[in-house]
Formats: sequence, C-alpha cells, structure tokens
Amino acid sequence: MPQSKKLGEGPDPGRFPSANQSGDDQDDRDRTRRVASDAGFKALVRERSALRLILSAIVILTYFSFILLVAFAPSSLGTPVTANSVVSVGIA
Repeated sequence: MPQSKKLGEGPDPGRFPSANQSGDDQDDRDRTRRVASDAGFKALVRERSALRLILSAIVILTYFSFILLVAFAPSSLGTPVTANSVVSVGIA
C-alpha cells in the first residue's frame, strides 16, 4: 500500500509540470497578450466587473436592511406568517 502524503506537502512534481517545464514561455506570453488585447475579452471583463458590483451592492443592502430591522423593529420579526401559523417572519 502506498504511503500517504503528509498534510502540507505539494503535488507530485512529475504529475504537474512547473512553469519552467511547460514548453515555450514566449508562446505563453504571446497568447496572454493576444487574449488580453481582444475586444471580446475586454467586454467580458467589463460585464463581469459590473455584475460583481451589482451583486455586492445587493448583498450589502440586504445585510444592512436586516440589521436595521433587528435594531429598530425587532417585534416585526416575531409576527406570525399567517393567523394560525407557528412560524414567524423572522424564521421564514
């Protein structure tokens, strides 16, 4: 049975080539420059950044709204969802 690796040891060096073993570095740099200068890639990066900002704003607004609700109207969280319900708004 093979001996297991200790925690913190890296991957097998023969299995994953390092940057120095991976063919021609100049080709990699040229490919990176071509991709980075592509108009479609730039548009994708802009769209991703805009989406990241929108989603971050939604999360922050939701979080602070909840915190303000707990601070200034905690009894509203204890209101039942329906008249005969045992589940409150704070749980649902």
